[in-house]
Amino acid sequence: MTRRAGRRVPHELNEVPILIVGGRYAGLASALFLAHQEVPCVLVDRHPGVFILGRARGINPRTMEIYRPLGLGPPVKDAVRPFEEEGGVARCATLADEWQWLLDEDFPRALPELSAGEFCLADQSTVEPILAEAARARGSL
Repeated sequence: MTRRAGRRVPHELNEVPILIVGGRYAGLASALFLAHQEVPCVLVDRHPGVFILGRARGINPRTMEIYRPLGLGPPVKDAVRPFEEEGGVARCATLADEWQWLLDEDFPRALPELSAGEFCLADQSTVEPILAEAARARGSL
């Protein structure tokens, strides 16, 4: 073991082909996809865990299609169960501002002519732990 920034680091982590800096949605997905291809990587982030307040809500059909062979379709769909009856996607600068609706509530969640996946209303704070657990299970750190 060696010491870095006051933390003990196993020797096998001293040399890895890929270092991912930032453990939010994109960093976790990168670690997961690399681990799935058996490419060693280490993910570092200044925060010890995931944010409790997500900044994004909604996973597009293509992303759900990519998650399916990794076995993540069911856990992500289970995570969204509390929001199953909700629909629509909006954005706003702050919660007090007027919302701009990007997709209204009757927008179809499935577009079978374009993708085998379905639009999913899981939020970032719900999906990040699923991605982290799946990446760790595949040997990513």
